[in-house]
Parts: sequence; C-alpha cells; structure tokens
Amino acid sequence: MGTVDSIVLQAERRQTAGSGEARRVRATGKVPIIVYGEGRNDALQVNAHAFALMLKRHGEHQILDLVVDGEAAGKVLVKDVQHEVRYGHILHADLVTVSMDKPISLKLPLKLIGEAPGLKVGGVLELVIDEVEVECLPGDVVEEIPVDVSALQIGDIVTAGELVMPAGLTLIGDPEEVLLTIAQPKIEKAESEEGEAAAGAEKEEQK
Repeated sequence: MGTVDSIVLQAERRQTAGSGEARRVRATGKVPIIVYGEGRNDALQVNAHAFALMLKRHGEHQILDLVVDGEAAGKVLVKDVQHEVRYGHILHADLVTVSMDKPISLKLPLKLIGEAPGLKVGGVLELVIDEVEVECLPGDVVEEIPVDVSALQIGDIVTAGELVMPAGLTLIGDPEEVLLTIAQPKIEKAESEEGEAAAGAEKEEQK
C-alpha cells in the first residue's frame, strides 16, 4: 500500500447536461462526469473503457491530472462513482478540484489484514461499516485503510479510534463508532437467546 499516484485523465466537454444527454453520452461509449470546486461545475465526458480500467487498476480514490480537450485543467480527485446495479457498468462520476497544499476530506474503504483467531473456533466476522471518513492533503491519499484483525477473539470489536492511520491521515467522526466485531457462532447465539427466553418465562410462571 502506498500513496495514490497522479494519473492523466483525458476528457471532453459536453454541450449540455441532464439525464437525456447522459444517456446519449453513454450510448457513444463515454461516461458523463461532473467536475466541482472553486466555482467550477464542468460537464465533461470520458472514455468508458479507459475510465473503468483506470479505476480497476488504481481504485476509486486517486489524484488525477485532468486534461480537457487537449488542455491541462488542474488536479482533481475522484469523489463518487455511480455503478449500474445489474452489471456494474459506470453510469456517472463526480470529481472535485484539489490544491495540493489544502486538506481534503473523503471516505476510504477498509482492508482487513490477517486472520482472526476467533474465526478458527467458529466466530463470525460482522463488518458493520466498510469505510471511514478522513482528512489529509491530496498527496497523502491512499487507496484503503488497513484493519489488523489477527488478534481478535469472539466478542472483540474494533472501533474507528483504534485504527492505525497511514501517515498524513486524520480520522473524521466518532472514534467510538464500531467498525466490525467477531460475533459468536449463530447456532450458539440462537441457543443462548432461547435459553434466556425460557429462563424469563420460568421466572414469570413462578411469580
């Protein structure tokens, strides 16, 4: 894992915006994108295959050198990508302009590292949240945040505040927020709940 390299993104201006225009753009093998920031709201389009391949190789959180109609248009960050539900095709993307000396906030996915001992004895890993919001300079953006689960036993949890953040990144949000837990096996959990219910019923009968 390392910082995300800057990559050139070739784009073209669109004449109009709107859902009808977006469908027309996609029909030509392009993806409609919007670039926001510092007074900008540029409607652009990029090659669908090249854009999808770039995201597959480098992830969806990356600094790009934007080129529009052959001219340099500054650095941007992929902020959000909308995918078609059935086949996963990219429908639309939002990008924001960035200055390399100004902090930005974004959500980064979690990557589980290691194997939890609790899983070997029947525990179940339950991922509550799969991404966290961080703040950093654009040059410090990474593809994912590592979460070491190699010491987790059944009943253990990991909170956002326990993450070891990569250099330059600061967590935004509640440090007590639970990210994942190693839950007890579902059968044992069900039996435990049934036992508690039976015990409660017995107490009610004795009253």
